[in-house]
Amino acid sequence: MLKIKPPDYKFCPFCGGKLQVRLEEERKRKYCSACNWTYYPHVAGSAAAVIIRKGKVLMVKRKREPYKNTWTFPAGFVDFGEHPTETLAREIAEETGLKIKKAELIKVLQSVDDPRSPGHFLFFYRAQVSGNKLKTDKAENTNVKWKDIKKTPKIGWKSNRYIFKLLKNRN
Repeated sequence: MLKIKPPDYKFCPFCGGKLQVRLEEERKRKYCSACNWTYYPHVAGSAAAVIIRKGKVLMVKRKREPYKNTWTFPAGFVDFGEHPTETLAREIAEETGLKIKKAELIKVLQSVDDPRSPGHFLFFYRAQVSGNKLKTDKAENTNVKWKDIKKTPKIGWKSNRYIFKLLKNRN
């Protein structure tokens, strides 16, 4: 288990009452005695696409922090109500200009180095896509490129380095 702490909320998001602490299921939980709401801390999720063609993997170069100017798999946070495969399709289209045909879950990891959402779950999918013309979201990335699996580029996220290493060892 990661040693991270959830946000330290002071007031109820529904009625504005001051939160108190009680023991529930052997854990200290914040709750609102006025409206009986209990805060259950939870983590976010993201989905990443591992797209391989002819010994190369498709990656994008980040334009902003964290890990500015490093390569990453096309990925993004799961929006509320969205399934990770829906996130995958959206992010592939936004970050590469390609369209998803098929996806298969490779691995679920937990982020240890993303200050935007500590401890979030990363769903890595092997994705098959259609299309050949690459186009990236210039607000997020500076480049989208097929990278040789045998030559590790400068990758920021530890989880992405781990997945790239798995790919490299398989080929």
